[in-house]
Amino acid sequence: MKVSFLALIVALSLGKSFAEEPKKTDLPRRERLISLFSNDSTDKHERLAMPVLSLNRPLVIDGEYVAYNDAGVVSAAMPLKPLRSPLIAVAFSAVVPGAGEFYAESYWRSALFFVAEVALWATALHYQNIGRQGERDFVAFADGLAPNGQGFANDGRARWDAVRFAERLSEIYTTERFLNSGLVPNANQIRQMAAELGTPQRLNEIRNRDYRFLNAFERIAVSAANNATLSHTLPPYGDQQYYELIGKYSEYAIGWYDYDVSRMDNRFEVHSAVYLQYASMRGMANQNLKTASNFFSLVVLNHALSAFDALIAVNQYNDRIRTSLQFQQDAMTQTLYPSASVAISF
Repeated sequence: MKVSFLALIVALSLGKSFAEEPKKTDLPRRERLISLFSNDSTDKHERLAMPVLSLNRPLVIDGEYVAYNDAGVVSAAMPLKPLRSPLIAVAFSAVVPGAGEFYAESYWRSALFFVAEVALWATALHYQNIGRQGERDFVAFADGLAPNGQGFANDGRARWDAVRFAERLSEIYTTERFLNSGLVPNANQIRQMAAELGTPQRLNEIRNRDYRFLNAFERIAVSAANNATLSHTLPPYGDQQYYELIGKYSEYAIGWYDYDVSRMDNRFEVHSAVYLQYASMRGMANQNLKTASNFFSLVVLNHALSAFDALIAVNQYNDRIRTSLQFQQDAMTQTLYPSASVAISF
């Protein structure tokens, strides 16, 4: 009786021991998946009996994407090189065109954008320097002392002079020819202001760069060319528009030292070769500055295009080299064997 009871206790102990021993089929899913990539002792039938996972929901094991397909085949895909960040590539090229392409190892495209950047900057600065020098040249020309000669003003003033301009305006609008034209309703008011404009006091104000009375007269003076008031008023001396207007609008031609005063009237036809010369100088300088501005716009465009191209380049880089690893079941031996393929695109 004691022997039978002792045997029962031993049997129960052994049964409990066997019940507590973990089965390989009870291993955590992660360990069982890893076993497919190693030569452990997991039974091949147990491997094939493992649950099927969806390719749409891959597991990450040791940094690799692993998933089953419907046939029970495990596949893993991983890049052969670290992926590049599209955001970093775009930022690089936005700052320095070609830098993002270089980051994505697209060296020819990187060189293309970088060389374009250098060429655009060099061209823009070249035309800007020429234009700025042209501005300095035509300013110096207008302010330079007028030469003496037959038919010239011979007044010891600059080539274009505001006092000379005011004197000739006064002369034009105080003549009988203007007063008797009958085309201007306020002709008497204009004549009175024109007469005052020619007084030493007003001319001295203009000589001291005070153009307020001159500007007031310009606002009421009427041009016979279009029976309308003058289109502009003289800007302050030294202002950029000051030098623009004296070589752009015909009423200011009378301020040049070589103007033919014998043909002077309020139609303001251009009878000054120096005015035309100055207008050409000013036009050339402005054209060079405009060309420089266009090239600076192309610089901005080059940054934008390079940033967009860098985004494409980095995506192409990330897709350039892929590897695919599969474990397939041999139909004869029922064993799993690895099958690897590498796809490289250029």
